[in-house]
Amino acid sequence: MLMCGATVRAAPSEAFMLKNMKTQTHLKPGQKGTKRLVEEYGQSLVCVRYRYDKVRRVRLKTIEIIVEEKAWPLAPSTEKGS
Repeated sequence: MLMCGATVRAAPSEAFMLKNMKTQTHLKPGQKGTKRLVEEYGQSLVCVRYRYDKVRRVRLKTIEIIVEEKAWPLAPSTEKGS
């Protein structure tokens, strides 16, 4: 299990593997198949994806979560007339 704030990067071969997989299902929190993950990650859960690797004949479940939220000061507008 990863600790909060930990950064994990895929090895080059793993990154290549994920890039070449087909994402077939994209679920929003609350949809069927996300209940346990919503319980675990709550409002931080953005989406759940199922990726399929035809070569290895496996399915991976991946999640996207929010790990940080900060105020973002907007730069002054560069539009003419503003």
